[in-house]
Amino acid sequence: LSAVLSGFNSGTSKLKLLSPSGEKDVVLRRASIILADADVVHRADEETGSGILEIIVHKLSDNAVSIVNEALAKYDDLTGIILDLRAASGDDEKAAAKFAGLFIGKQPVMRIVETAKDEVEIVPGGNAVTDAPVVVLMSDMTKGTAEAIAAAFYEYERGVLVGTPTAGSAR
Repeated sequence: LSAVLSGFNSGTSKLKLLSPSGEKDVVLRRASIILADADVVHRADEETGSGILEIIVHKLSDNAVSIVNEALAKYDDLTGIILDLRAASGDDEKAAAKFAGLFIGKQPVMRIVETAKDEVEIVPGGNAVTDAPVVVLMSDMTKGTAEAIAAAFYEYERGVLVGTPTAGSAR
């Protein structure tokens, strides 16, 4: 079976599964699966229409910023936000600043120390687009600029952090 499905984005195999309840034909196709940099789930209260927005970040990028910004604009009557950074990573400081800015506005998000005398402060350019309460989920798989986002939520008391210590790989 592995030989049939090997190769780049190719391979099809037809199988017949046998079980006590009968036979079933199954077609297996190998294809590439690409995850979005962020996923958003809105859980609405049927009576009020307001709800909770669950944001799962896989990679902090401009694409993730766009996805989350669009969701925040669409669902503006939120009682809370769950920001899941448990498996998030990233190395784009500008995208991380834009992302943080959606929640904390024009506050310094991180400082990058280039040399002993050279330090750059990263500040988002716009105002926060939501003031809904936020719970930030983090774990030892939260890496890079995602750690800086969690730290900014803590520093500015913008959300409650829940989880385990992060990977410790922020620059």
